[in-house]
Amino acid sequence: MDSKRKKILLWAAVAVALFSLLTGWYFTLRKGVYAGDDFYYKVDGATYRHNAFNYITFTSDHAFRIVTDGGELTGEMQTDQDEVEFSFSDGTHVSGQWNGMFFDSGSVSDFIRIEVGQTDNGPAKPTGRAFTDALHRIYSGQEAQISHWFVPVAGVLIYILGIVNILYPEEMHFLFKRWQYQNPELSYDGILVERIGGAVICVMGVIMMSGAIFLFVK
Repeated sequence: MDSKRKKILLWAAVAVALFSLLTGWYFTLRKGVYAGDDFYYKVDGATYRHNAFNYITFTSDHAFRIVTDGGELTGEMQTDQDEVEFSFSDGTHVSGQWNGMFFDSGSVSDFIRIEVGQTDNGPAKPTGRAFTDALHRIYSGQEAQISHWFVPVAGVLIYILGIVNILYPEEMHFLFKRWQYQNPELSYDGILVERIGGAVICVMGVIMMSGAIFLFVK
């Protein structure tokens, strides 16, 4: 590969890496909370949004409004030291002691199970129990991220390895065994295989940088 093609490849590789990192930050490193399997991104201090039609917004310090595909739900939270109580417009009342993950009293699995997915009759109506865990995490400042900083960093390192493999296939192939050969040289097919391997490694790096890996491990 001549120097001109190498420069073009490098610029293209940098552009792909930057786009992947920005995509990964936007979808996996922004703060928010989980409501079941759905992640609600923090838009501002009062709104958490899963998408355009599913969001949580706070109308006051202790009152909130939940909108999903299936409808709308309002409610309020009251605290008394370690005791927490949620009251929802669907008639649900959830109370107990918060231990950092879920309530210690009552049917915990009911309190944190998501109940807003698709049903045979269309989108299910939102229920108070489905959002109790997420609401308390918001109130207590226990926000989360889908990913962690080391995932895109690892993706960058893997991506660089793939690019180097494409640009310098012979050097990478003989990296730790050149001393065994007097005149080490790959055939055309050998170079092609090395570069294909490098391209595969690059794809793996992009998957990690962009956060697409979480589509497979969710």
